[in-house]
Amino acid sequence: MKKRKLLIIIVIVLIFALGASIKYIYDSTDYQNVLVPETGDENTAQAPNDKPDDEKAENEKAPKQEQSLEDEGSYIDDLNTSSNTITLMMLGIDESEDRNIGIYRSDVIVIARMDLDNNWIKVLSIPRDTYAYLPIRDRMDKLGHAYAFGSLNGYGPQASAEALENFLEDIKIDYYFAIKMDPVPGIVDDIGGVKVDVDVNMRDARRGIEINKGEQVLNGDEAMLYIQWRKTPRGDIDRILRVQNFTSSMYKQLRQNNQMIEAARIILNYRSGIETNLSSRHMIALATYFNQLPEGAVTYYTVSGRSQMINGTSYWIANENDDEIDEFLDQKKGAGS
Repeated sequence: MKKRKLLIIIVIVLIFALGASIKYIYDSTDYQNVLVPETGDENTAQAPNDKPDDEKAENEKAPKQEQSLEDEGSYIDDLNTSSNTITLMMLGIDESEDRNIGIYRSDVIVIARMDLDNNWIKVLSIPRDTYAYLPIRDRMDKLGHAYAFGSLNGYGPQASAEALENFLEDIKIDYYFAIKMDPVPGIVDDIGGVKVDVDVNMRDARRGIEINKGEQVLNGDEAMLYIQWRKTPRGDIDRILRVQNFTSSMYKQLRQNNQMIEAARIILNYRSGIETNLSSRHMIALATYFNQLPEGAVTYYTVSGRSQMINGTSYWIANENDDEIDEFLDQKKGAGS
């Protein structure tokens, strides 16, 4: 009799646990409510201690509602757009260069603007060597170095977000996702490889990897070589276009195979190589949002400019009037891809 009661209790507990898990996943798929930050949301990509102490003390004395409205504001006001537009900064962290800084820099710098109401995404790629003001250093430097110097103080992604907000001026970054390059091959292998149209022959004798030109499914190591390849006439700019091609191909493949939420779960398995203010719930919500986007909803842009030597160092000088940035910041849907 006691065994039967114990079995009944165990079954009831399991049912409740299963119900809670199903409710969590179901609630997470409501991406419009999950992803839109609240006013003063602690998840927004702000560096710590970014206000003077006397201003902080004054804010702490103010009523919560008044502080949110007058001091911090809402990301809606900052974006000057619809209530359901969010901005995500994505960084690929390079672990092989600039060791003289003492920590690694962001090799891939991407900002995505997502309109959750009208179902479009604009993705802006920014060359890592872009010459810009870095608040973390209080001087001009390469944008890719913002993460490195911020990490020395414990907030690499926030320092990058601050520099990018300053560079673009009319944007507020809500979320960040920084991933070391080491987990990338494992993630690609776990989703079954990615079919990509490779533009040139590539070979890495040291790692024993060779990719021939043409359409093919890349495994993890091959994918890593593809997105890092710079040995073409335009160097880093060509690499940026390959990263865009790779992410676009992977997105289409995951969507066609109904693997979006599974991909989010796979990425979460590599959390040790990730810095983000996105929770598991946010990740599921994003996967749901990506999965239901219509064809041609994603448009890609790249900051245009030219290479220039300054004091013996090569920088990317962004064009003063950049149509790519203007179109990215425009509130209308992009041309799609």
